[in-house]
Order: sequence, then C-alpha cells, then structure tokens
Amino acid sequence: MTTKTPQKRTLNIAALPGNDVDDYIPVHWRLDDADRQAIMYVSVPRSFNDRGVIAELCSLNHLMSGSRPIFGASRAPASSTTSVTSGAIRKAMRKETEKGEIVPFARFLFTAFCEGALEIDKDTSWASSLPVIAMLRIDARPAPLENLPMPALADNVGVTRHAIERYQERVGTGSVAKTLTSLRRLLADEQTVTLDVSDRKRFSSLVKYGKATKFFIHRPSKTIFVVVPEEGGWVLATVYYEEPARQEAVYVCGRVEMRNR
Repeated sequence: MTTKTPQKRTLNIAALPGNDVDDYIPVHWRLDDADRQAIMYVSVPRSFNDRGVIAELCSLNHLMSGSRPIFGASRAPASSTTSVTSGAIRKAMRKETEKGEIVPFARFLFTAFCEGALEIDKDTSWASSLPVIAMLRIDARPAPLENLPMPALADNVGVTRHAIERYQERVGTGSVAKTLTSLRRLLADEQTVTLDVSDRKRFSSLVKYGKATKFFIHRPSKTIFVVVPEEGGWVLATVYYEEPARQEAVYVCGRVEMRNR
C-alpha cells in the first residue's frame, strides 16, 4: 500500500503601498507559483501608520475566510507555505509585534496558520511582470475571532489566542486544531452550565473580572470558561481548570483525618 504525499501549496501576497489609488492599496497575490496573478485593492484609512501591513493582513484574511477559502478551508494545510512581504506580520503571528494598530487585523493568523508555514519574501518582481486576471476591492476591517457555539450562553463565543494557549497548558492538547475541536465539544456539551456565585468564591483568581463577565463550568472535566462582552458579542477570554483535591477524608480509629491521595 502506497501513502499519498500531500500536494505542497504556495500562496504569495505582496502589498505595493507606493501604487495606491484613492486610498486603495493594491495587494497582489498568486497561488502555487502560477504564471498569472490577481489584485485585491484594500481601502485603508490614512490615519494608520502601517497601511501596507494592514492591507496585506486584510487581503490574506479575505482569501482564508471567504465563501471559497483559497486552500479549501479556513486553516492552511501543513503542506502549505504562505509568503508575505512584511516581517511585522510574522511578528504578530508570534505575539512579538509592538505595532498595536495592526493587532486587531492580525487576530486570525494564529488559527489560520497553526499548521501551515508563514514566511517573509521581499521579492515582489512577479507582481510587476505577471498578467492580471482578476481584481477586487475590499475595505480594511479588523479580523473576527473564530466563533464556536455555546448553548449555555445561547450564543456563539469568539475564542481568543489566550484562551487556546491556557487550555493547552492545562489540558495538554498538542495542536491548535485539536484544541479548537476539544473546546467546541466542551462548549457545546449540555453539562457546561453557569458557574454559581457561591462556587466562584472558591476561585480567588476570578474576582478580578468585571460584573459583565460570565462564568461557566463543564462539570465533568471541571473546566471553567471566562466569557466577556466585546463589541456586541461574547469572547472566551481565558480557561481555568479545577484540579481535584489533593487530600481526602479518611476514617481512622474512630475519627476523620485528612490525608494525601
């Protein structure tokens, strides 16, 4: 029996802010080193300092999350390589950027490229030499978080990178994709319910959150979800894990003693 080798995919993205027209920055892109290209004109307000970076991010998010994602799914496959021209994008992926204005536009990177490679390529010669077969105009908008249904909230909840990483630390899921699958299962479980105020008092770390924050617990796994309001929706800000008690009550010689498990 032969094993089929996954097809290696490549996506090139290159913003050319020096060629902008009426505040629209042209972002050139091509798939699989094709001998043709397309251009996405992104309207980025001049109030932003890093307009070229934001244009690349918005184009990339559009290609990854539209009705027909460029790789066939919202997550780039492990066999894929996506190249952009700005090192700030890779820094944002690694949580190393100091450019705060690009962060809202970069929130999709962590889940979209958790498996595929994201690289920097400053060579944009192809963008000026290949024939253009399609053009599109879009407005620059912050990237939404990946939403998961949560019946206990009677709504969807956006999952932050912080929540994913905390869950991985506490539960031990290896990949982002598997973590999201696990979180989806827990959030949708009917045994995920509102955490009672009396129960919350046991967790001093939860006191810091505001009154609008909602707390839920998946009782079988003792996983606690902290959900906060954001721009008319809800966001899973972080995840806690209630560890089992280290001691248990033992009846010894007519009395109850607390002993280590």
